[in-house]
Amino acid sequence: HPLDALATLAETCVAESTGEGTESSGNGRWAWGTWADKDKLLAVRDAVDAMRLKSTDALWAGALAEGGAFKLCGGEHWDATLRTWSGDATTREIEQTFLEGSHVFLKPLVGTVTLQKLR
Repeated sequence: HPLDALATLAETCVAESTGEGTESSGNGRWAWGTWADKDKLLAVRDAVDAMRLKSTDALWAGALAEGGAFKLCGGEHWDATLRTWSGDATTREIEQTFLEGSHVFLKPLVGTVTLQKLR
């Protein structure tokens, strides 16, 4: 299952990365997320890209009707969350802060998403 693959790759990334990532200026900073090995990070990204949501009218009328954040899987240092909004939501904006060094992957299942990164 794609979610199992994502979970395995995310856990491998956080548990086995060497911390020897680099930036264009040479060795990077941990706070910039360079703790994650590039090959492991790219594998997680590809797993996120492969995710699809198979849904039914009953699913949207039931569990997802009010919208919210649903943790799909996670470990001690990572998680995968599905965010949904109700059909009558007046805004779909979210402001969320992550720890330094975090990698955040966003995949819109419908429509588009805008991510603003502030340092």
